[in-house]
Parts: sequence; C-alpha cells; structure tokens
Amino acid sequence: MTERDLEAEIAELRKQVEELLAQRQAAAEPPAEEHEEAAPEGALGDELGQLRGKLEQFLELLQEDMREMPATSAVAIFALGILLGRFLKR
Repeated sequence: MTERDLEAEIAELRKQVEELLAQRQAAAEPPAEEHEEAAPEGALGDELGQLRGKLEQFLELLQEDMREMPATSAVAIFALGILLGRFLKR
C-alpha cells in the first residue's frame, strides 16, 4: 500500500468513527418529549441539592460522634436498641 492509500483509508476510518460517535450521542440523549414531561430543574434541583447537602452534613456529624463515643457506650446503646425492638414487637 502506498502512502496515499493509507491516508485515504485513515480519512475514511475517521469519518466512520465520527459517525459512530454521533450515533452514540444521539442514543444517549433522551427524546425531546421526555424533556417536556420532566419537572423544572431549577427549583427542584436546588431543593434536592440543599437536601443532599444537609444529609451529608448529618452523616459527617454522625461519623464524628461515633468516633468519639466510647466502645462501652456504643455497646450499651446497641443492646438497649435490641431490647426495645423486641419489646415493641409484642
């Protein structure tokens, strides 16, 4: 194969790759109808972001408390939770 043949084949392969990427992107994007049915992302997205932030803060505080809690206290609280759960079932 000559250099021209190789360059032509490379150009053809690049076109095929571009076409395949365009098809992949088109398949990944939802149809326009689904965009209309979705809730407005502005207000709902902000609320979800705030809720997620609060949840992450809560989990961080909970992890800090668990690290600082003595092991005996943790075992006692766990045992009380089990006993309370057993008594509430009856």
